[in-house]
Amino acid sequence: MKALKWFTISVLIFSVWISSSFTTSAAVPPVTYSSPVQVLIQTATGQTSNLVLNGGYQVINQDNGQVTTITPGQTLVFNRTASGLSMIYGRTQFNSVKGFEVQELPGNLSLASFIRATDMRKGATSAYEVVQSIPSGENGTFTQSFTNAQGEEWLNVTVNGKSGWVLKSAVQQFTTTSNPLITVSKNNRQYRGSFTVRPNGQNVEFINKLSMENYLKGVVPSEMPASWHTEALKAQAIAARTYAFKRTGSILSSSTSSQVYQGFTHENARTNAAIEQTNGLLIRYNGQPIEAYFHSTSGGKTANVGDVWRSNQASFPYLVSVDSPDENATRSNWTETFDSATILKSFGYNSSVVLEDVILNRKGANNEVGSVTVVTSAGSKTLGDNENQVRQLFPLDAPFYYLYSSWFDMKVNRSNSGFNVMTPTGTVTVEGLTKYDVRLPSSVSKLTSNSPKVQTNSGVVTLQGETGVTSVELTGKGWGHRIGMSQYGAKAYAEKGWTAEQILKHYYRGTTISK
Repeated sequence: MKALKWFTISVLIFSVWISSSFTTSAAVPPVTYSSPVQVLIQTATGQTSNLVLNGGYQVINQDNGQVTTITPGQTLVFNRTASGLSMIYGRTQFNSVKGFEVQELPGNLSLASFIRATDMRKGATSAYEVVQSIPSGENGTFTQSFTNAQGEEWLNVTVNGKSGWVLKSAVQQFTTTSNPLITVSKNNRQYRGSFTVRPNGQNVEFINKLSMENYLKGVVPSEMPASWHTEALKAQAIAARTYAFKRTGSILSSSTSSQVYQGFTHENARTNAAIEQTNGLLIRYNGQPIEAYFHSTSGGKTANVGDVWRSNQASFPYLVSVDSPDENATRSNWTETFDSATILKSFGYNSSVVLEDVILNRKGANNEVGSVTVVTSAGSKTLGDNENQVRQLFPLDAPFYYLYSSWFDMKVNRSNSGFNVMTPTGTVTVEGLTKYDVRLPSSVSKLTSNSPKVQTNSGVVTLQGETGVTSVELTGKGWGHRIGMSQYGAKAYAEKGWTAEQILKHYYRGTTISK
């Protein structure tokens, strides 16, 4: 019986050695994401930036495919180097020209962290051949344990793509959790999913990769207050999902240039529920996902996309002007004043130039401002090719930075009473001359200056009726580009009893909602 028992143990050791010796996978299959989304979280300008891994991850060196398994609670330190990036993990530094992939590992995966240097062997005794020597601080995964005839407990582990047996006393064991989180040190926010860390110029980019539905959990409460009506939140979730779906394969920003995304840190139970209740739903026109643009406040009426952007309206039949009443928002109506120095700077003139006039050039069904012309002592100039450019001509302090919308009227303030002009009915006072025509012997000509030259009995003189524009007062409506869904409008409609589908079909004309 004794000999038979030893034979059985020997066969077991041999069979385990055969199976482990053919394990050549360089990495554990990471978590895969449904409809994956990539978001640029931040760019560190030549500085050290850390990722704190609150769960099980592995790091892939993009240059050589080297795999490093990271146990929970560890910190990765990234630096821009002359040739690429360095990553410091514990006492080890890794270098890469292309960068690193920090991949989320599945939950309930057994990990092994080496607390002392040891040899990995082909079998579960010290008599077997050494596969590799493993330094203290290295990490790997393990699948099973085995107690040999000497009573030693050994683990079958995979480290850097090679598998074999190590003494259990040399490692500390961990088990990964489902849905781990990564903390980005620069903004101290936590994120679901995985990360790509790569050099870009002199900077280090951190790109979050995760599933569409988890991405939306960080978007919806960042774009719309989680306290709002559930149907408004559901409308926002569907619009945000559609916007991101149209950009599959691209890298989104985490700011308003794409959609505001603040990761797990900003998630809310109410918005998570709205996302789950609309799982997979998209806005479609003729069966295809649309460009689901949205904005804060329309001011009572949204805009035709062709009126405020350089877009072919026929290509976006669903992005047309619609009524959006009852928007109880701070920026439904607004007034801002800009002095002449600010306007001259926006148009590229120095402060010594006299601003003689400011003219709004309107376009579209709602008479939005399509461009702005200034008349100065150094000449005239027209700027603005779309609503964004028009708004940037009138800069505001943080956090707004530039004008709320391109739908506004203007009052021009001048330094004195202007010119006295003789008309058939008497003398009148005008603020400036550039809006007027003058009759010549054989034609009518438009005045282009507020300091015109006039022929008198004693010669040609230049009129100095005024010293120029001192400021302009803009009175406008809405906040944002005013294309597509108004968020405050969605709130108002939801409070009236509209469903998310009714809200979306109102703002995106001729569309359907489906997976």
